[in-house]
Amino acid sequence: MEIGISTATYFAKLPTEDTFEYIKDAGANICEVFMDTFSEYTPEFGRLFKENSEKYGVKVYSVHASNLNYEPNLNNPTKRARDDSEVFYRQVLANGRLLNAKSYTYHGGTRLKRRQYTFDFEKLGKRIEELCGIAKEYGIDMSYETVHWAYFSYPEFFENLEKFSPSVKCTLDIKQVMQAGLNYRDFLPAMEGRINNVHLTDYDENGNILRPGKGIVDYYDLFSRLKGIGYDGPMMIELYSGNYDKYSDVKDCVDYLNDILGKVK
Repeated sequence: MEIGISTATYFAKLPTEDTFEYIKDAGANICEVFMDTFSEYTPEFGRLFKENSEKYGVKVYSVHASNLNYEPNLNNPTKRARDDSEVFYRQVLANGRLLNAKSYTYHGGTRLKRRQYTFDFEKLGKRIEELCGIAKEYGIDMSYETVHWAYFSYPEFFENLEKFSPSVKCTLDIKQVMQAGLNYRDFLPAMEGRINNVHLTDYDENGNILRPGKGIVDYYDLFSRLKGIGYDGPMMIELYSGNYDKYSDVKDCVDYLNDILGKVK
């Protein structure tokens, strides 16, 4: 396992193309590139991301796009809407291929709170498998992320989905499962054999998001449990810009997590 950083950590503080220098300075050698807006899906930005990531020796493992830009319409019931959204999906994947990324972090459909959802898992799973197939054209796995305001907000969702999508992977975001009122331990059995990415933050008893080491998350337990289900991939620090004051705070997170990771047997 390896500690990395999502470029989303620097959202509203640095443009995406400038984050690689700071990721390297923080002591990380691997990252997830979060493409904030449509212009960043273009080949011009893809080449800029590649140039700067290589300049600073930061490997791009995964790519991620702002969910509401197009992802919900990838499951729209009308073909025209699906086709339109696939244009942007392919643009992000093309940049991912240029960056040698291995995974695409996917939020998918959004969910209204207080509404009961009944999913047709066969229909949804087959569509997700189609999207996995598109990603595979670019040499990338599609990884469904746990998100409290999206479909994958409880472990049984993925257990049912994967029956109809043999290719789909998954990403564990520990703050998101907390915000869904659950614990990362609840999700690991469903994720075993499919998990290929992890997003790390910390939080307190009241659900306030904090940087690692400032809250109640037991990272030794988390890392040990991940290792116990056979996970050996990257784990990305993904902070909100309000979670830290100085760029050196992000380095402190990397150092803190690496120290714990080194103790996991």
